[in-house]
Amino acid sequence: MTELASPEQDARPRLTEQEAQHLVLQTVARHADALLRTARRNSLCFDDAQDAYQRGLEIFMRRAATLDPATAERWLHVVIRHEAIDVRRARSQAVPPIDIDYELHEARHVASPEERVLTSDRATRAAEALRRLKPQELRAMWLKAMGNSYADAADNTVSLRRPRPLLVDTRAPAAPVGLRSPVAAATAPSFSADWSLPADTGTPITAARYQVCQGGSCGPVATAPGLTHLDAPVPSGSGPATLRVWLADGLGHEAPGAAATVALTRASAETPAPPAPAPGTDPSTLTLPIDCCATPILPVTPSATARVPAGLRLATLRRVGRRVAVAGTLTRLASGRVTIRYRVRRAGRTTTLTTRAAIHRGAWHTTLTLPSRVAPARRATVTVTYAGDADTRPGTRSATLRLAR
Repeated sequence: MTELASPEQDARPRLTEQEAQHLVLQTVARHADALLRTARRNSLCFDDAQDAYQRGLEIFMRRAATLDPATAERWLHVVIRHEAIDVRRARSQAVPPIDIDYELHEARHVASPEERVLTSDRATRAAEALRRLKPQELRAMWLKAMGNSYADAADNTVSLRRPRPLLVDTRAPAAPVGLRSPVAAATAPSFSADWSLPADTGTPITAARYQVCQGGSCGPVATAPGLTHLDAPVPSGSGPATLRVWLADGLGHEAPGAAATVALTRASAETPAPPAPAPGTDPSTLTLPIDCCATPILPVTPSATARVPAGLRLATLRRVGRRVAVAGTLTRLASGRVTIRYRVRRAGRTTTLTTRAAIHRGAWHTTLTLPSRVAPARRATVTVTYAGDADTRPGTRSATLRLAR
């Protein structure tokens, strides 16, 4: 029986630090290419092979003092192969096993470059065509796109899902009615004119414009202080003069070409005879006061401006739960507040809720919250009252609110 060697005889002597460094340098110099090929065969890519090669060399440098120089090269091949396998396993968990060429995949939900070019070209051409259209043509196209017929566009209406069509006001107010100018005195410094407003056909009238024409030319356009009356200085030139008056509404619509006209006339001046001299007085030596024969100039008192109708309208009356929304319009000259009364009758008793809403630019709105004793009533009468002001007459409007069963 063969006798086993003692541990002291089998133990290899440990290399010194200088010998270990020499072993590392000699192994890398001789077998670097072979070691890289081993790493490349067991890696997914060249970068992973480099990582495995570097990690193997790090382990080799730490263990060089304990290795046998005769078998160090084979041992290093095994270490690098194991490191390459570890790197490959970690890489496979994050990267697919095959390379993906994203150029070969098409995003079907995104427009192609050709389609985007065509869309941009169509939008540019459409914008150029729309800029060449007239305003009324643009409006007709818009109404047609909204589902209206050409007849609706011609009638200036827009069809909506509501009980009646919504009228859109695009016309200027009609000319003043009954324009007249009293005969002014020859020495009066101003003239006056009065007229009446036409029937309400749309947006409330907010201003009256006038212009004085004389000798084939017209003066500047001015705004009258009231809607139905004006006082202005007499024209400086001689000869007949014509007064032109037209109206403007709250949307800025006005038609100077359709103005009402009236001729301005002045009474002829009569020169009073000088006073007779006293008996026994030489007429050649008579001295008269400077203003003895001048016609006294009386101040012209302008008449009070007529108040315009309130034009009170109830545009919105809607109840949702216990909240009631009420809104409406009136002439832009109106100021102050409107009073809203919500009246219900239940179990033989009448209950009235009252609130007020401020007027802002010819419109008002408010929201009522019904108490528990009023909310069960399914029918109510809403009354809106405007007390009037210096420019606007009082007005009242009522409506009935019914809830569906």
